[in-house]
Amino acid sequence: IGRCMAARIAAQGPTPLVVPNWPDPAIRPDPAAAQAFRAQHGLSGRFVAMYSGNFGRAHPFDSLLAAALRLRDRRPDIAFVMIGDGSRHAAVHAEARRRGLADTMTFLPLQPAALLPASLGAADLHLATMAGEAAGMMVPCKVYGALAAARPCLLLGPADGEAARLITEAGVGHVLPPDCGAGVLADRIAFLADHPGLRAAMGRRAAAAAGGLAPAAARFLALAGRLV
Repeated sequence: IGRCMAARIAAQGPTPLVVPNWPDPAIRPDPAAAQAFRAQHGLSGRFVAMYSGNFGRAHPFDSLLAAALRLRDRRPDIAFVMIGDGSRHAAVHAEARRRGLADTMTFLPLQPAALLPASLGAADLHLATMAGEAAGMMVPCKVYGALAAARPCLLLGPADGEAARLITEAGVGHVLPPDCGAGVLADRIAFLADHPGLRAAMGRRAAAAAGGLAPAAARFLALAGRLV
């Protein structure tokens, strides 16, 4: 599902066929539903940086927690919303409480598919993380949901991964190394919070990029049909 995966497989001999990931077609921009979601969770009037997806072993959170701590007092207008579940969810939640991030970082459970346009659209900026050693082994699908919601994405991950290349080539966000450090990440989030025009342009490009991925599902089904 990515050029990074294809390169890893090709190094072992086989010639791979790349069919890219694609967003759930139910995810679409829905401003009214997004505003209602923000109001429901006390996020109205704040800049929302959202992580929505799996809290897995290949997803580092140290820099994200440290950046939230740096911004807690400096930028109380910035809220971090953490949605999802997974093997590291409990540990990340506990660490956020230990660092005193209760007013800065909100944790919510996985949202039903029908509510994804509302929850994903409630973000001003989506966050994704991926360990450097996972390059070629996975492609974080949360990036594709963010694009379908017409929102920019900031990825902490390897620059040669498929998601990073998509973000860079489509101009829909920023990519930073997984170990970039709290200061660099906090400054980048604050910069994007202060430039709504830039985010709006990224959001328009994100929607276009998501639309361009729509045929991938049909390609996958056609390939599966031929193989069967």
